Amino acid sequence: MTLTETFALVSFSLFSYADLQYRLVPGIEVFLFGTILLTFPITPIQTGIVLLACVWSICRNLSGWFALPLLFYPPVWPVVLTGYGYRKGIIGRADLLAVSSLACLFPLPAVLLSLFGLEIWRRIWIRRQTGTIPALPGLFLGILVYVDNKVRPLTHHTLRFNGPAVGKDELFGDGESESAVRAFAARFVAAPEAIENEWQVFGCNSRS
Repeated sequence: MTLTETFALVSFSLFSYADLQYRLVPGIEVFLFGTILLTFPITPIQTGIVLLACVWSICRNLSGWFALPLLFYPPVWPVVLTGYGYRKGIIGRADLLAVSSLACLFPLPAVLLSLFGLEIWRRIWIRRQTGTIPALPGLFLGILVYVDNKVRPLTHHTLRFNGPAVGKDELFGDGESESAVRAFAARFVAAPEAIENEWQVFGCNSRS
Protein backbone atom coordinates (compact mmCIF):
# COMPACT_ATOMS: atom_id res chain seq x y z
CA MET A 1 0.00 0.00 0.00
CA THR A 2 1.06 3.57 -0.59
CA LEU A 3 1.47 6.15 2.13
CA THR A 4 -1.84 7.83 1.27
CA GLU A 5 -3.75 4.53 1.36
CA THR A 6 -2.24 3.59 4.71
CA PHE A 7 -2.96 7.06 6.08
CA ALA A 8 -6.58 6.88 4.93
CA LEU A 9 -7.28 3.35 6.17
CA VAL A 10 -5.79 3.87 9.63
CA SER A 11 -7.56 7.21 10.06
CA PHE A 12 -10.93 5.97 8.81
CA SER A 13 -10.81 2.91 11.02
CA LEU A 14 -10.45 5.18 14.07
CA PHE A 15 -13.07 7.61 12.80
CA SER A 16 -15.51 4.77 12.12
CA TYR A 17 -15.15 3.51 15.67
CA ALA A 18 -15.71 7.00 17.06
CA ASP A 19 -18.73 7.51 14.80
CA LEU A 20 -20.29 4.25 15.95
CA GLN A 21 -19.65 4.88 19.64
CA TYR A 22 -20.29 8.60 20.03
CA ARG A 23 -21.89 9.78 16.75
CA LEU A 24 -19.06 12.31 16.65
CA VAL A 25 -15.85 12.32 14.63
CA PRO A 26 -13.27 14.34 16.56
CA GLY A 27 -10.23 15.30 14.56
CA ILE A 28 -11.81 15.08 11.11
CA GLU A 29 -10.75 18.68 10.44
CA VAL A 30 -7.15 17.78 11.29
CA PHE A 31 -7.43 14.79 8.97
CA LEU A 32 -8.60 17.01 6.11
CA PHE A 33 -5.79 19.47 6.77
CA GLY A 34 -3.24 16.66 6.79
CA THR A 35 -4.72 15.32 3.56
CA ILE A 36 -4.30 18.71 1.90
CA LEU A 37 -0.67 18.93 3.03
CA LEU A 38 -0.03 15.41 1.78
CA THR A 39 -1.66 15.69 -1.64
CA PHE A 40 -1.27 19.32 -2.67
CA PRO A 41 2.40 18.99 -3.73
CA ILE A 42 1.49 15.92 -5.83
CA THR A 43 -1.89 16.86 -7.31
CA PRO A 44 -2.38 20.58 -6.73
CA ILE A 45 -5.23 20.99 -9.24
CA GLN A 46 -7.37 18.18 -7.84
CA THR A 47 -6.73 19.16 -4.23
CA GLY A 48 -7.47 22.83 -4.93
CA ILE A 49 -10.75 22.15 -6.72
CA VAL A 50 -11.87 19.72 -4.01
CA LEU A 51 -11.09 22.38 -1.42
CA LEU A 52 -13.19 24.91 -3.35
CA ALA A 53 -16.10 22.47 -3.45
CA CYS A 54 -15.76 21.89 0.28
CA VAL A 55 -15.76 25.63 0.98
CA TRP A 56 -18.87 26.08 -1.19
CA SER A 57 -20.61 23.32 0.75
CA ILE A 58 -19.82 24.76 4.16
CA CYS A 59 -20.51 28.41 3.30
CA ARG A 60 -24.22 28.24 2.66
CA ASN A 61 -24.40 31.92 1.80
CA LEU A 62 -22.53 31.22 -1.44
CA SER A 63 -24.75 30.91 -4.48
CA GLY A 64 -25.35 27.58 -6.13
CA TRP A 65 -23.91 29.03 -9.33
CA PHE A 66 -20.52 28.94 -7.65
CA ALA A 67 -20.54 25.15 -7.91
CA LEU A 68 -21.45 25.09 -11.60
CA PRO A 69 -17.86 25.38 -12.92
CA LEU A 70 -16.82 22.63 -10.52
CA LEU A 71 -19.06 20.16 -12.34
CA PHE A 72 -16.69 20.25 -15.32
CA TYR A 73 -14.09 18.42 -13.19
CA PRO A 74 -15.35 14.83 -12.60
CA PRO A 75 -13.19 13.96 -9.54
CA VAL A 76 -15.03 16.64 -7.56
CA TRP A 77 -18.54 15.33 -8.31
CA PRO A 78 -18.84 13.27 -5.08
CA VAL A 79 -17.87 16.33 -3.03
CA VAL A 80 -20.42 18.54 -4.79
CA LEU A 81 -23.12 15.90 -4.29
CA THR A 82 -22.25 15.49 -0.62
CA GLY A 83 -22.03 19.27 -0.23
CA TYR A 84 -25.52 19.67 -1.64
CA GLY A 85 -26.77 17.18 0.93
CA TYR A 86 -24.99 19.11 3.68
CA ARG A 87 -26.50 22.41 2.57
CA LYS A 88 -29.95 20.78 2.70
CA GLY A 89 -29.32 19.35 6.16
CA ILE A 90 -29.31 15.72 5.00
CA ILE A 91 -25.62 14.95 5.61
CA GLY A 92 -23.44 15.92 8.54
CA ARG A 93 -20.40 18.15 8.41
CA ALA A 94 -18.01 15.35 9.38
CA ASP A 95 -19.31 13.25 6.48
CA LEU A 96 -18.69 16.11 4.07
CA LEU A 97 -15.12 16.58 5.30
CA ALA A 98 -14.51 12.84 5.10
CA VAL A 99 -15.67 12.64 1.48
CA SER A 100 -13.58 15.71 0.65
CA SER A 101 -10.53 14.04 2.15
CA LEU A 102 -11.14 10.89 0.14
CA ALA A 103 -11.52 12.93 -3.04
CA CYS A 104 -8.05 14.38 -2.41
CA LEU A 105 -6.43 11.04 -1.62
CA PHE A 106 -8.05 8.67 -4.11
CA PRO A 107 -9.23 8.67 -7.72
CA LEU A 108 -12.88 9.03 -8.65
CA PRO A 109 -13.69 5.27 -8.77
CA ALA A 110 -12.49 4.84 -5.19
CA VAL A 111 -14.63 7.71 -3.91
CA LEU A 112 -17.68 6.42 -5.80
CA LEU A 113 -17.08 2.99 -4.30
CA SER A 114 -16.94 4.55 -0.83
CA LEU A 115 -20.33 6.19 -1.46
CA PHE A 116 -21.65 2.85 -2.67
CA GLY A 117 -20.38 1.29 0.55
CA LEU A 118 -22.18 4.04 2.45
CA GLU A 119 -25.45 3.16 0.71
CA ILE A 120 -25.05 -0.53 1.57
CA TRP A 121 -24.26 0.41 5.16
CA ARG A 122 -27.32 2.66 5.31
CA ARG A 123 -29.63 -0.11 4.11
CA ILE A 124 -28.21 -2.52 6.69
CA TRP A 125 -28.43 0.06 9.47
CA ILE A 126 -32.08 1.06 8.96
CA ARG A 127 -33.14 -2.58 9.14
CA ARG A 128 -31.52 -3.13 12.52
CA GLN A 129 -31.24 0.28 14.20
CA THR A 130 -33.07 3.56 14.52
CA GLY A 131 -31.92 7.14 14.76
CA THR A 132 -29.08 8.86 12.96
CA ILE A 133 -26.91 6.78 10.67
CA PRO A 134 -23.12 6.84 11.24
CA ALA A 135 -21.75 7.35 7.75
CA LEU A 136 -18.03 6.88 8.34
CA PRO A 137 -18.18 3.06 8.65
CA GLY A 138 -19.90 2.88 5.26
CA LEU A 139 -17.27 5.08 3.63
CA PHE A 140 -14.57 3.00 5.28
CA LEU A 141 -16.14 -0.18 3.92
CA GLY A 142 -16.02 1.11 0.35
CA ILE A 143 -12.42 2.31 0.59
CA LEU A 144 -11.37 -0.96 2.21
CA VAL A 145 -12.81 -2.92 -0.72
CA TYR A 146 -11.05 -0.63 -3.21
CA VAL A 147 -7.65 -0.92 -1.53
CA ASP A 148 -8.04 -4.67 -1.04
CA ASN A 149 -8.78 -5.25 -4.73
CA LYS A 150 -5.85 -3.03 -5.67
CA VAL A 151 -3.29 -4.54 -3.30
CA ARG A 152 -4.25 -8.21 -3.38
CA PRO A 153 -2.78 -9.01 -6.84
CA LEU A 154 0.52 -7.43 -5.79
CA THR A 155 0.93 -9.02 -2.38
CA HIS A 156 -0.78 -12.39 -2.71
CA HIS A 157 0.11 -13.35 -6.26
CA THR A 158 1.62 -16.83 -6.11
CA LEU A 159 2.17 -19.29 -8.94
CA ARG A 160 1.56 -22.99 -8.35
CA PHE A 161 2.63 -25.55 -10.94
CA ASN A 162 1.98 -29.03 -9.47
CA GLY A 163 4.54 -28.35 -6.77
CA PRO A 164 5.56 -25.84 -4.11
CA ALA A 165 4.41 -22.24 -4.40
CA VAL A 166 6.81 -19.97 -6.24
CA GLY A 167 6.47 -16.27 -5.54
CA LYS A 168 6.91 -13.49 -8.09
CA ASP A 169 10.15 -12.24 -6.59
CA GLU A 170 11.71 -15.70 -6.72
CA LEU A 171 11.10 -15.83 -10.47
CA PHE A 172 11.81 -12.35 -11.68
CA GLY A 173 13.28 -10.26 -8.86
CA ASP A 174 11.92 -7.09 -7.33
CA GLY A 175 12.23 -4.97 -10.46
CA GLU A 176 9.70 -6.80 -12.66
CA SER A 177 6.12 -5.68 -12.93
CA GLU A 178 2.97 -7.60 -12.17
CA SER A 179 2.17 -7.80 -15.88
CA ALA A 180 5.38 -9.74 -16.46
CA VAL A 181 4.33 -12.33 -13.89
CA ARG A 182 0.93 -12.77 -15.48
CA ALA A 183 2.45 -13.03 -18.95
CA PHE A 184 4.85 -15.74 -17.76
CA ALA A 185 2.00 -17.68 -16.15
CA ALA A 186 -0.07 -17.45 -19.34
CA ARG A 187 2.84 -18.76 -21.40
CA PHE A 188 3.39 -21.65 -19.04
CA VAL A 189 -0.27 -22.68 -19.11
CA ALA A 190 -0.39 -22.44 -22.92
CA ALA A 191 2.88 -24.24 -23.67
CA PRO A 192 4.64 -25.69 -20.60
CA GLU A 193 7.13 -27.70 -22.62
CA ALA A 194 8.26 -24.68 -24.62
CA ILE A 195 9.53 -22.83 -21.55
CA GLU A 196 10.96 -25.76 -19.59
CA ASN A 197 14.43 -24.29 -19.97
CA GLU A 198 13.28 -20.98 -18.48
CA TRP A 199 12.19 -22.77 -15.33
CA GLN A 200 15.58 -24.43 -15.05
CA VAL A 201 17.27 -21.03 -15.28
CA PHE A 202 15.21 -19.80 -12.34
CA GLY A 203 16.06 -22.92 -10.35
CA CYS A 204 12.52 -24.28 -10.38
CA ASN A 205 11.25 -27.70 -11.47
CA SER A 206 7.79 -27.57 -12.98
CA ARG A 207 7.39 -31.33 -12.65
CA SER A 208 8.35 -31.65 -9.02
